[in-house]
Amino acid sequence: FVSIADSTPRKFGLLAKAAAEAGADGIEVNCGCPNIWEKGKPEAVLSYAPRALADVLYAIEIALRDFDLPWWVKLSPYLQHSDRVVAANIIAHSKAFGATATNTVGSALCLLSTGRPATRPNDGYAGMGGPAIKPIALANVRDFRQLLPSSQFIIGCGECSTTCKTGGV
Repeated sequence: FVSIADSTPRKFGLLAKAAAEAGADGIEVNCGCPNIWEKGKPEAVLSYAPRALADVLYAIEIALRDFDLPWWVKLSPYLQHSDRVVAANIIAHSKAFGATATNTVGSALCLLSTGRPATRPNDGYAGMGGPAIKPIALANVRDFRQLLPSSQFIIGCGECSTTCKTGGV
């Protein structure tokens, strides 16, 4: 399986087609990636822009029309039920095989005891997962299972955690 992420429908389509041509068995279309930066600035997270989400899914449909390949969309954590309803409606009317809920909460900042960011890329901002977002992830998975047709699957994720013993990256 291949996970693809970018900032425009056109680029998503190109990536999906390249993955299919390379022999991928399935494609995760990551519309919830909070870590796409262009020229030192963060790009908008597509999950939070319904029109952009719909445009990406349509671009994937076009790019993969000649391939018999499962693909699904990875979504950001939605905090409001109404936002999940909008996203589910878009996915239900697409040819996506399902959805992954959820990606990380974007633009989180973890500081070391020195006051420095725990990560170097993106000026220390990164996606946050783990136990802190488990209730949000569970709400998303539950709602999407209820909102999407039974023919579309749900992959639940976002609560993985580990203990960092090195003091940061």
